[in-house]
Amino acid sequence: MLKIKNKPILLILKTPPPYGGGELQSAAVCAYVSGDSDFIVQEIRSPKRNKTNQGVFAFWKITEFIVNWWHFFCLMRRHRPRLVFCSLPKDLPGFLRDSVFFWTARLYEVPFAGELAGVGFNFLGSGPVQTWYGKLVLSRLICLRVLGKSVAQRLAGFDIKKTIVTDNGIECQVGHKYCAEPEEGAVRLIFVGTHSPQKGFDQLVEACIILARKGLSFEIHSLGEWISGQFRERIYSIVRDNGLMNRFVFHGLVHGREKWSIFAKCQILVLPSISEGQPLVILEALACGIPVVASRVGAIPDTIEHGINGFLVSPGVPMELAERLEDLITNPELLLKMSAANLQLYKKRFTLEAFLKTQVAWLKACASGKLVPEGQFFSANPELGKRN
Repeated sequence: MLKIKNKPILLILKTPPPYGGGELQSAAVCAYVSGDSDFIVQEIRSPKRNKTNQGVFAFWKITEFIVNWWHFFCLMRRHRPRLVFCSLPKDLPGFLRDSVFFWTARLYEVPFAGELAGVGFNFLGSGPVQTWYGKLVLSRLICLRVLGKSVAQRLAGFDIKKTIVTDNGIECQVGHKYCAEPEEGAVRLIFVGTHSPQKGFDQLVEACIILARKGLSFEIHSLGEWISGQFRERIYSIVRDNGLMNRFVFHGLVHGREKWSIFAKCQILVLPSISEGQPLVILEALACGIPVVASRVGAIPDTIEHGINGFLVSPGVPMELAERLEDLITNPELLLKMSAANLQLYKKRFTLEAFLKTQVAWLKACASGKLVPEGQFFSANPELGKRN
């Protein structure tokens, strides 16, 4: 039998596709711990998954899960890890599915750490049975990573207190000149994410109609998948009817150098989501020195200081969104001031290296049993770790 000190930490990492923030962060962790004897990784990925079939029942998903669970079971029997980690879904069906990993680890008396990347957890508060089960699982985790103190406080209201708050992080591709300084002509706005009501894309279109009626010069560069063909046709119809087709550039799903080249040409990121965690696209904007106009939801207020790094707006209020965008479109000096502040903030808190070091330090602390979480900010950087 292996000695305890030689037992690894088992990471269940869901990597792209789909190309969401959580999958991209997991891919970075997977690469970072490769070759580290303290970790073993079960990588879960599926070419069939995309944003349009997320949360939709399909028999192939059941087969896929059984295969993934059997792989996990075999790893548990072979390695008897000292800790298991898994990122847990926000929706009830996904949470029920992945909680099977937790109960399997519990059978082997192995501690389980998790993370909830978001703020609207559908299995809490949606009904007595769902809430009871969510609390049953989450309260038994050794630690739960969340993306903002407001999220930790909300979970504490359900008596789930073993939480820790850490930042995400991204790597900005070199080789491009990033600056929010507008060139001759239209100010370029950029939206990155699933084109859906949950991401507030329809609210963005309404705000653009308001800006166009005021005669402001701007264009929208939109990156990402459509949640459905029906929503796409509805948005196209609104854009056409209001004479905005020449202002919208729909790039679709783009990655790598092509994505960063678009960032390098834009001056303002807009993300009017109804609910969020700590979106990676906001960190990408910070890394490029791009001011942000985003909804005051989830961990976004923990990331963006209103008036310093951009503007925070109420979700679902296109008039307010349009007013804050107008403030930036018509004030190039403010754009440059926020651009410099965002580059500095990124280097201080949101680099990929900072995220990976913190994630590994947190997991090792969980595995050693030394961590006593209290819903506070945690960082591998001692200077940042002092932040309340």
